[in-house]
Amino acid sequence: FGTKGVQYIDLLLIHFPFLVKPACQFSRAAPECQPPNRPYEPASTEQLQETWKAMEFLKKSGVVKAIGVSDYNITNLEDTLKVATEPIDLHQVEWNPATHDEAMLEFCQKNNIQLQAWSPLGGSKGSVLSEDSIVKAAKAHNISTAQVTLRWSIQRGVAVVVGTGNAEHAKSDLDIFSFNLTDQEVADISAVQERAQSATAAVVV
Repeated sequence: FGTKGVQYIDLLLIHFPFLVKPACQFSRAAPECQPPNRPYEPASTEQLQETWKAMEFLKKSGVVKAIGVSDYNITNLEDTLKVATEPIDLHQVEWNPATHDEAMLEFCQKNNIQLQAWSPLGGSKGSVLSEDSIVKAAKAHNISTAQVTLRWSIQRGVAVVVGTGNAEHAKSDLDIFSFNLTDQEVADISAVQERAQSATAAVVV
């Protein structure tokens, strides 16, 4: 930071509601950092609240323009709001047709928190681009399945984060405001999660 360096940070997030164990902060070689152990542990309510207060200080100081969180649950958000004097500008979570938390979306909309999707094209459950409802919508609008999937999030009121080293893909990812999915298409794509859960349950059984 300084007259010749970065003047401010556009957006700063608390990465997740956990603490990295002291022994694992600079090396993951310690036994307590190795599977089946995890290198992190849940942060307490007080720790999360104090971290949020520090984020607010940075925003009020002009070092950061917007502050938010990532991968919080609703309880984490409620606890943060109890001490917040600045808005939670953004909450970043895994959100895509196969994995989306409707209760979280409702909570964020009610509390004026912008929900943002990481892995909007499919995350822990794999790509969703071959899902029938997405392929069908892509053909109907003569666009790519990636554009359909990103547009679905946008129409649900969820911002998206995408990354690619392909210039054509980047251009395509930005071209999602020239069309609208129908209500039925949005509903069919939202139902991908229910079908994925049913398929998982069937495999478990």
